[in-house]
Amino acid sequence: MEYFLTLLVSFQLFLIFVVKTRIDGPFKVLTLYSLAFLSLRWVYAEYIYSKFNISGQDLTSTFFILFIFVFCLSLVALTFELDEKSKVKTKFNLSISKKDLIAADLFLYLSIAFTFLGLLIRYLKFGFIFQTDYMVDVWAGLYFFKIPMWSAIVALIFNLHLKKYKKALISLSIIFILIAVDGERAPAFFFIFSLGVYLLISKKISWKTVSLTALSFPIIFYILTVRRFSDLSTFGILASLFQGVDADLMIELLNWSYGRYYILESTFLLFDGINLLREEYYSFTYFFQRIFPFLDIAESGMSLSQLACSAISENRWEPHVSCMAFYPALMYFDSGIIGLFFSIFSSLALLYFWVKAHRTTRLIIFSLYAWLFPKIMFFLNWTLASFFEIIYYLLYIFFVLGIAKFLSITRFSLR
Repeated sequence: MEYFLTLLVSFQLFLIFVVKTRIDGPFKVLTLYSLAFLSLRWVYAEYIYSKFNISGQDLTSTFFILFIFVFCLSLVALTFELDEKSKVKTKFNLSISKKDLIAADLFLYLSIAFTFLGLLIRYLKFGFIFQTDYMVDVWAGLYFFKIPMWSAIVALIFNLHLKKYKKALISLSIIFILIAVDGERAPAFFFIFSLGVYLLISKKISWKTVSLTALSFPIIFYILTVRRFSDLSTFGILASLFQGVDADLMIELLNWSYGRYYILESTFLLFDGINLLREEYYSFTYFFQRIFPFLDIAESGMSLSQLACSAISENRWEPHVSCMAFYPALMYFDSGIIGLFFSIFSSLALLYFWVKAHRTTRLIIFSLYAWLFPKIMFFLNWTLASFFEIIYYLLYIFFVLGIAKFLSITRFSLR
């Protein structure tokens, strides 16, 4: 088995260097994912550290299944990309129409409006705007605000490319406000990735610069993590970081910045506990309920996140925590063969639209793609909640683009 996996890894590396596709396309993202997160995680768990005290030998079969799945999916993505590349041969020279200009303004103005409205409701509901206690979910019942709020990234990229710096600065200000009040690490991470995709593809930043700055990401992630979960100030964290750099600290740094992707161990524990929990809650009715939660046709019994967390580690689940595992495996755990097919077909549909979006010739579509890129990049780690999140994003996008098309026909201008 190890020889076969070595052969597949070698073949993947060969394809990465030989096949000429963009780095942000699904083929290279999936291939690098399987190498950087699956392969390295397996080595990391076997020889260095496992959060759940699982040996690498126990993970071998699970790793083999996940690696083969990602390998096949990456080949499908490559087929999609090569087919689209033969149809669209264009450099980063994107078109802008009146409809697209109106859409960019709508994304910006709605982002401003929903930001202030969301923060006002947070204050009225909790008595504060800035996150003071990470145990309190201040977005409970307000999450739908975050989608139009974060669409400032679309306006930022759009106006930055057109050198409309005043509107780009307003968008950037909204993003920094959201990062400041959210108390999470994810907003900063997603913003950097979205902007990075634009800068790289438009050749406004070099790979040398990206390589140098990427070295600081684990330390930044570590600082933000400790800042959120402890009473230490930022300067206190920096002082403690450089006072005693030893092996234990380095393992902790690696574990918090990279090792939180416990997809391999989590999936193994899901499979290991499949007979203990899955049979108790699995039925087609529950699966149907999770796809269409608004129908309310069955008792929920236990949320999918709680079920996954309980399978991974007993008493691990808390209301503000979502335990994630490999998306197809989680769907199989939750809904058997039906869930497995659902995850595969949804993955294929996502790959198809991913390829279409990243080869677009419209600036507004590329801006939307760059905004969603951090979300779709990790789709193999999705839960059903993530799947619905993308659907909500798309509904919002279609609504704004539809309004923009109507306004362009009526010769209305927001400018």
